[in-house]
Amino acid sequence: MGRVRDSLVTSGVRGLRRGLLLGIAGYLRSTAGGRGARPPAVLTR
Repeated sequence: MGRVRDSLVTSGVRGLRRGLLLGIAGYLRSTAGGRGARPPAVLTR
């Protein structure tokens, strides 16, 4: 039981971090003026 909950928490944290990185990447892209500025490869995953 506890193992299932731990895996759910881990996946939730992973999804949260991914959403945060995507948000930062989008923010940086918008502040760059949209001149084809791309975030580092790490943020595009």
